[in-house]
Amino acid sequence: MRNQTLIEFIKFSFVGAINTVVDFGVFSLLLTNGCPILLSQILSYGCGMLNSFIMNRSWTFKENKRMENNSEPLKYVVANVATLILVSVLILLFINLLHLPVLIAKVICTAIGMGMNFISSKFWVFQRIERSRGYE
Repeated sequence: MRNQTLIEFIKFSFVGAINTVVDFGVFSLLLTNGCPILLSQILSYGCGMLNSFIMNRSWTFKENKRMENNSEPLKYVVANVATLILVSVLILLFINLLHLPVLIAKVICTAIGMGMNFISSKFWVFQRIERSRGYE
């Protein structure tokens, strides 16, 4: 079970790297074109989240079965919105209270968000019946 979790974390991290490029690219593009920091954060995060759902569902956690209902995408959105709220508050605190540069604050918040998203994805969003019973 530990090896499976390690493999999933490595795959999740790879997907996360791709999502980070998408997120930072959109964030930087929006910011340099005059979009406010918080709106840039929300829009860029949303772009990464869509890519993340597709890649993590089909590759990281190998959920290739057809979705019978909307609980999986709904759980994914709920988990990611919770993460988005936390990292958005943190990015503003890091910038305004700690006076960190915007991109440094973004990097720190991205790492925090990644940890939260892996845990929620593995144990809640993409939880297979076998996993919930302790089988792999």
